[in-house]
Amino acid sequence: MVCTTFSTIFLTGSIILTFGGILLMLISGVIKFSELKFGIPILTFQIPTWNNFLIGMLYAGIAQIFLTLTNVMVATVVLIKELFPEKDGVDANNLAFNMGAMNLINPFLAGMPLCHGSGGLMAQYAFGARTGGSMILEGIMELILGLFFSETLFLLFTEFPMAILGAMLIYTAILLGKIAFKDFNRKSFPIILVSAFICYFVNIALGFLIGLLLFFIFKKIIESPKN
Repeated sequence: MVCTTFSTIFLTGSIILTFGGILLMLISGVIKFSELKFGIPILTFQIPTWNNFLIGMLYAGIAQIFLTLTNVMVATVVLIKELFPEKDGVDANNLAFNMGAMNLINPFLAGMPLCHGSGGLMAQYAFGARTGGSMILEGIMELILGLFFSETLFLLFTEFPMAILGAMLIYTAILLGKIAFKDFNRKSFPIILVSAFICYFVNIALGFLIGLLLFFIFKKIIESPKN
């Protein structure tokens, strides 16, 4: 009952914040009513060239592999098991197959690369989208908005107040942090700090590799003697 109440509160809050942001853009004149348009997009079938394949593999494939492995695969699977312990059958193989299928179709429709992510899952959960029905409703809304209001949607996303978006993201980040530090270990915490620092200021791949190396050293040298 308590969880349902909190879910309703945060769902209502997210709706208010979203429409409040749109209203703020209209009142401030950032966007005008005349710019909100209904239209049917012209879908074209694209045949990727070899140059597209090479650039895509370099920038969206190899460059993103460590982010995909950590945030999209490991973190998302762990988060699913944490938020929905009663659900079985969701693992890294399911996510990999699903993402692969999406990204095999997208290029032919001039689409962007798509993936899952622990941040998006946590945001949906935090603001009330916790059932299969909510995903179906969200999918229907996105299809309608994408097919008939794509230009308006792009304008709203571009000009949406960063303060409102930031507040929603901060709340999501706090919830993610609570789960990440659920089994907090003070001895291994420096590994998290070093890895996060390198990821943020240098490179995600380098931060991942150094963090992984430090973790193995920690397990081998510090924890093994106790066992």
